[in-house]
Amino acid sequence: MKWIDNYRVRHGLFWFLYWLIMGFIGGRYDLQFGRAYAHEAIELPLRMCMVYAVVARTPILGKGNWWRWLAEVLAILILATFASRVLMYWVIYPAFYKADYTITFWAETRFIYAFLDLALTLFLVLSLRFARQYMDFSSQKQQLLVEKATAELNALRNQTNPHFLFNTLTNIYALARKNAPETADVVLRLSQLLRYILYECAVPTIPIERELHIIQTYIDLEKLRFGKRLQVSSQQSVDDPQFQIPPLLLPLFENAFKHGAGESRFSIQLDWALRLQLGRLDFSISNSVEQAESREETSTAGIGLRNLRRQLELLYGMHYQLDTLEEPERFTVTLSIQHE
Repeated sequence: MKWIDNYRVRHGLFWFLYWLIMGFIGGRYDLQFGRAYAHEAIELPLRMCMVYAVVARTPILGKGNWWRWLAEVLAILILATFASRVLMYWVIYPAFYKADYTITFWAETRFIYAFLDLALTLFLVLSLRFARQYMDFSSQKQQLLVEKATAELNALRNQTNPHFLFNTLTNIYALARKNAPETADVVLRLSQLLRYILYECAVPTIPIERELHIIQTYIDLEKLRFGKRLQVSSQQSVDDPQFQIPPLLLPLFENAFKHGAGESRFSIQLDWALRLQLGRLDFSISNSVEQAESREETSTAGIGLRNLRRQLELLYGMHYQLDTLEEPERFTVTLSIQHE
């Protein structure tokens, strides 16, 4: 209910419940509930003044001078204790207890009792306040972490997409220089890729069949570029074509073509396999590399692979595994994700 969120309403409810509970506790000993509730009603404004005087000086968790605050709390408690004894001796006792009890203003036990009674009230209120602060801080911290991770994830995606676009435009430029008839087909396929990058990669997840479709479009583009030199084999097993996954697989193909096929002068072999079963995704891609290619070139793998690893960390934490295997003539990447 929204009206409970109102500051004054919440505080009013707290003090009303406090009055009801304390009046019941005070009246259950002699069954004089009317007297007990009247007693608590007279003393309640003093308790409220004490509480709000302390709360107004309470620093935020983790900040401020707490020793000074504790000294102020002790001083306010002592002052409230004296005021409580004055109120009890000159107002409450003559009105409700004169016929039943005899009290002395300076009785030490009465002062100790009043001090502990007020301290208990203060402890209750401050416990609620600190608990609320802690929950607010925890919520804010979690929100900041989510916002930071989202911003970093978007930055990584924005860094990857222009890199991928640059490579594709380079392919089109090479075909256009040759006046190749397949240039128009390449432009059409590029428009599909651009639509995917601009609109579909911006969403957290897409159906896996859509990801596979765009991968095939990318492979077809590369086939037009490399011609008969490129040989591609694939294996796919998907139990749910509509299963939602983050758009993360395309950079692996881009990496394979850039650091494998793109550096090769001879025949090119690309093998990839994907299996989705009961929420577990297993993917592998292997591309041929020339023996003369340095280990540093194959291991760095460009922006795409480094960004992919960071995106996986942000999205899945420890629930993924990304490995690379460097061999004299092949470079292999394997990815496993266990979706919850």
